[in-house]
Amino acid sequence: SSRAMPKIKTPATVMKMEVLVTQVDANGDIHSKFTYTDADVVADPSTAPEILESVRSCIKKIVGLSGTLITDNRGQVKSSKITLPENVDPLSKNFLEQLSNPLNQMSSPMPAEAVGLGANWRVSSQLKMGNINRNQSTVYEQVSLKYNIANLLK
Repeated sequence: SSRAMPKIKTPATVMKMEVLVTQVDANGDIHSKFTYTDADVVADPSTAPEILESVRSCIKKIVGLSGTLITDNRGQVKSSKITLPENVDPLSKNFLEQLSNPLNQMSSPMPAEAVGLGANWRVSSQLKMGNINRNQSTVYEQVSLKYNIANLLK
């Protein structure tokens, strides 16, 4: 007989990424380089401290991971390639590769219709990381628009 795995509430994570656009094709495809610069968990009193620390130690391993992305003009990922930090042990390498797989599954952050300053929208997606299926919901807000550069808060 098989038993269902108990559901464990995992803490919210915050990952910061620097992205540099390197080329824009005539068809609107955007080529960019990225690097994860920080990652941490959000403390939650309903999550056991040992789970918080376990997730924190795993998620911190993504810092330094870099790579390239090609997205369409709305931000939908068309392809990605990662470069793992140097001196990564085999277990961490497997974890980082699985963690970075969702890059190809990210939903488009920009809506099809035109949006202006103060606009906000939600993007929902399902991510698969190894044996874990995760529903992800991200809320974006356009906080500034200057020189045709939009800054989004998510």
